[in-house]
Amino acid sequence: MKRYQIILLVTAGVIILLWIVGRLTWALQFYTMPTSSMEPALNKNQKFFTTNLKSPERNDIVIFTRQVNEKFETDPNGKKNTFCYRLIAKGGDKIEVKNGYAFVNGQLADDTTKLKFPYTLSAKNFNNLLTVLEIDEGDLRYNNDFYFNGDEGHAILSYDEFAKAKDVIPLVRVLMITDNPAPNIYKGKNWTVDNFGPYFVPPDHFFVMGDNRHNAMDSRYVGPIPVKDCKGVMIKKL
Repeated sequence: MKRYQIILLVTAGVIILLWIVGRLTWALQFYTMPTSSMEPALNKNQKFFTTNLKSPERNDIVIFTRQVNEKFETDPNGKKNTFCYRLIAKGGDKIEVKNGYAFVNGQLADDTTKLKFPYTLSAKNFNNLLTVLEIDEGDLRYNNDFYFNGDEGHAILSYDEFAKAKDVIPLVRVLMITDNPAPNIYKGKNWTVDNFGPYFVPPDHFFVMGDNRHNAMDSRYVGPIPVKDCKGVMIKKL
């Protein structure tokens, strides 16, 4: 065997070994985003790397495990699923959500350019919206962000999409006014998804939220996440 072949084999072996060790220790993990809950930062089916060698900080995208099944119900067999959201607040922080925006200790915690919100518009302007955003009508069957019922159109827009369309088409932001999203966790609170708190995050817990604010089963619904269940921080998306 020639020298360059030996070098290639050794290099490949080291890479494979490092990858196996990284997977087993959570030092390096590779994931595919299963939902649209973190759009526009992470699209559905987008792939990304995480590591547990970096300490999670506010606004990091983190992965964590929960003992629930695919229906978000506590799994009696102890099965765990992995979830991905943005770390908004840590233990001891005061979190409030006002009109969909997160405030931590009284300060706006969101980068508002990274969020998605739902809007309504007149159905007669629906095709105009698609034109402005350069969306082909034939693609709508694969896109749940745009639809209409009767005389009203509905669209879930990123900051950039809203900025592009707002001066051309009248858009009305939708705020959810339903009751407390987690009455068994946040007992006796008159809170909603878009107006939540103030709530003090307990010690050794994280409060996480999805960037797609009306399409995320985050801490507003399931409560704060134990720090011990956080498995890594996103370091690179593909």
